[in-house]
Formats: sequence, structure tokens, C-alpha cells
Amino acid sequence: MQIRKAPAVGGDTLWASLYAAYEELSEPMKALCDGLTALHDALPHNHPEQMAIHPVVRVHPETGRKALFVSEAYTIGIDGMPEDEAADLLAELFAHQVEDRFVYRHRWSAGLLTMWDNRCVLHRATGGYEGHRRLLYRVTIAEPTTQPQAQPA
Repeated sequence: MQIRKAPAVGGDTLWASLYAAYEELSEPMKALCDGLTALHDALPHNHPEQMAIHPVVRVHPETGRKALFVSEAYTIGIDGMPEDEAADLLAELFAHQVEDRFVYRHRWSAGLLTMWDNRCVLHRATGGYEGHRRLLYRVTIAEPTTQPQAQPA
């Protein structure tokens, strides 16, 4: 993301390391979470077709590191777990992963370019710039949905 016009006040971005959040879980909590899958619902974000089941802890395909993969914005339940137990566990994980020790606060200035990997961080804007202009450009890189086909020689 590159900011072209930074507001005079507010507009910071927070990033939480889901690697660090996982690594700092207790051993019993890691053991519990490692085998669970969670329901992620994009309906609140106008994408109902994007409901999916994902592991609560996933291994990054390039680094091999484990990271929590739950989000208060999307994760609505734990597959096979009673709703009340799942809600309690998710609330604990949501609070844990955004503890100050896992969060970096970024203050923007015009022209600054920042890149991050959504597979191992959470991010959110802080707001607080009402009445001020904030202009950012965002590029998202996605993995191809199909494998390229080899061309005959």
C-alpha cells in the first residue's frame, strides 16, 4: 500500500503478528487449536459466496511457520464444537492476537510504501482523521487459481 496524501491526524494502521500470537499460546492451547477448523463468513462484507472452512492454525506455505488464522471480522464458529464453547474460545483467541506485544502501529507520511503478508498478520486502520483527506493505493497479489500449462516444444 502506498499513501499519497496522509491526514494531519489519525489514519494509522495496526498490524498484529499472527506468528508471534501463535508462538506465545500456552502448550495446551496450541494442542487444542492445532487440529481445529473454523467457519469464516464474508457475508458481513458483502461476499456471501466466500464462506469457507479454514484451519485455526495454518502453516505458511513459504516459511513453514505456524500462525493463528482467525479473525473477529470473519470467523464465526469452530467446526464440530458447540456454539457456546466455540464463542468462548474465539473470544479468547481474538483478544490474545491483538495484545500490544504483537502489534506494530504504523504512522503514515506521504509517499510511504508498505507491504505485508495477509497470511500471517491482521491489519486495521485506526481512523480518527475525519475532516482530513487520506489517499492510499492498494495492490493485492493473489496466488493463481490454476496452474500454468506447459507449452509444447
